[in-house]
Amino acid sequence: MELIDKLFESEFSKKLMENSVIVINKWRSIHAERFKKKLKYESFESVGTQTELKFYNKSQKFWAIQQVLEDLNNVFLFLKINSSKILEYYPHIKTQENYYKYHFENYIFRVTTLLDLTGKLGNILFETGIRDDKCNGYNFKEKLKKDHPKLAILVENILKDAEENKKKRNKKLHTGQLEIDELNEIAIWDDYSTVFSQNLNDDPFFKAMTDENIEKMIKNLKTSVINLIGKINIFLDKSIDKI
Repeated sequence: MELIDKLFESEFSKKLMENSVIVINKWRSIHAERFKKKLKYESFESVGTQTELKFYNKSQKFWAIQQVLEDLNNVFLFLKINSSKILEYYPHIKTQENYYKYHFENYIFRVTTLLDLTGKLGNILFETGIRDDKCNGYNFKEKLKKDHPKLAILVENILKDAEENKKKRNKKLHTGQLEIDELNEIAIWDDYSTVFSQNLNDDPFFKAMTDENIEKMIKNLKTSVINLIGKINIFLDKSIDKI
């Protein structure tokens, strides 16, 4: 199952899409008519009503969350590559560990982005007044506390679920360094070939050991994202009357 499928298990997503499709189809119809008449392009903001624009903006924020989940799916695909082929496909990479580290960092950044995008969507739903470029999951939660304390707790649960990833991302941004515990626990034998004067990854036993641990890591990461999506869905379904 794709990660985006989990997001669409929510009632919120179904209702938002139903309303948004009507609005988007109207804009497409207007644009198509103008195109036939060779008139200049008009943005949706210039032809939509205030109510339609609100639906449009909400759907755009929700679409951004979908995009991040698509990116995460790609991260898992890259992590699942046959380990013995990595240096063959990417000869400029010095070690297999560098390959896994790069895509693990992508995972961390994208999971953390989910927090900010959830805050930005909530910001529009509840019209908290935070500037979009200043909004994230944390200041949205603080704004929500006053009038919707129970919903603020749901947002807090989302933030806590990915707190460790946010710390890792911030460390990478501020120091350029990132310690990945999950990879430290996996022996990538091919990277030790110079030490042992042979490619241990060619040995079926050692290769199986590496592949099994990588597969386990991917499964744990994917489970973590699915749990996070579940918490996002709970918050969105409790906010369905704000669509």
